[in-house]
Amino acid sequence: MTPPHDALDWTKQGVDLAAAGSLDEALAAFSRALELEPSSRNYNNRGCVYVLRQDFGRAIADFDESLKREPSFALAWSNRGYAWSGVQDFERALLDVGRAIELDPELARAFLTRGYVRSALGQYEAALADFNDAIRLEPQIANAWQNRGVVHTTQGEFIRAIDDFDQALRLNPESSFALFNRGFARVVQGDLMGAIGDYSAALRLQPDLADAYHLRGDACRAQNLIDPAIASYSAAIRCQPGLQLSYYQRGECHHTLGEFSRAIEDYSALLEICPNHAGAYNRRGLAHAARHDHSAAIADFDAAIRLDPRFAHAYQNRGVSHAAGGNPEQAMIDHIEALRLGLTLAETYSDFARLWATSTDPHVRDGTMALELATHACELSGWEDWTCLRTLAAACAEFGKLDEAVKWAARATDLAPPEVRSRCEAEHTAYCRRLDAR
Repeated sequence: MTPPHDALDWTKQGVDLAAAGSLDEALAAFSRALELEPSSRNYNNRGCVYVLRQDFGRAIADFDESLKREPSFALAWSNRGYAWSGVQDFERALLDVGRAIELDPELARAFLTRGYVRSALGQYEAALADFNDAIRLEPQIANAWQNRGVVHTTQGEFIRAIDDFDQALRLNPESSFALFNRGFARVVQGDLMGAIGDYSAALRLQPDLADAYHLRGDACRAQNLIDPAIASYSAAIRCQPGLQLSYYQRGECHHTLGEFSRAIEDYSALLEICPNHAGAYNRRGLAHAARHDHSAAIADFDAAIRLDPRFAHAYQNRGVSHAAGGNPEQAMIDHIEALRLGLTLAETYSDFARLWATSTDPHVRDGTMALELATHACELSGWEDWTCLRTLAAACAEFGKLDEAVKWAARATDLAPPEVRSRCEAEHTAYCRRLDAR
């Protein structure tokens, strides 16, 4: 590059360097231009580089100098407004961009900045009006379409949002944020594979975008792509080691795959970050229970309940572990408390019914209660949950209705997943034999 000879040459070089992303060199070029010619425009130019470096304090100082020299410089008012928004001083930002629009009603960038500020303040209709004006005045500004799409998303207008993100990407295919935001809108619209594609494209452009990894994991999980989901959550954690939700979701994925030890590791890591996370204790308790370590499970459910005394699921889960550990009376207390707290899941009634139907304690075993609870569980699940139907079969058998037990056991066997079907078949066979022997 030919060495500049005067302020104008240094300014041109600064513009080229800034456009190339060489911000340190651009800053030096604009500073040299200011030494030779301390003009309003040169202060504005250097202020813009400071904005790109997110050094908003120095940016504001340069825009101040620019406006001292040229109070009618609309672009400097707009730029200082943007810098004020960078330090969350939205009131000053609105005053500055409002002054810019008064001076130049055709300045699209001022409308774009005011729309951004109003959106940050939750003034969505006013923000939309500003973005509309920015697009009307300068339809080639990709960020105006992108930001308007974000407002549409906030308002639940997801189809309009996707249209805006599409246009932003036509103007700037390298916009990782437009891809990220379009991915979110696509998830809400049910286009999970499209969302996964958008998140992946955004990550190719910005590999450190932890939220994109996490949301891609969610989309993969919703498609039952569990291994890719785990990989995405793991990448999110590498980018942002304190991302609690990724540990939680990855733990759930490991649990789904039957990798209970890994699930326990994830919840334990989460609890190191957030020791008062009742949900993590509850989920770790479930993983311990799945490994038949009910003592450890009960300890975790106890901790969850201490942190959140109204955690109905933790009471239900602790009840199941107490029953498995041979403590039916405590199990009954926990199930009752779960119901008292308003837990209306079919699983809750099914677990409680199974306790009444199968307990070895004659004081707890009660076919009438089991049948009532199991029937309600099946009603809540639409008579399509194999675990509820299996419990109903056990309740019918305890109540003496062996023909009904055979019927519901057969239905449970039909609906059961392959890994547990043999157990259901064995129970169905046992009911059939008892019916034949009667």
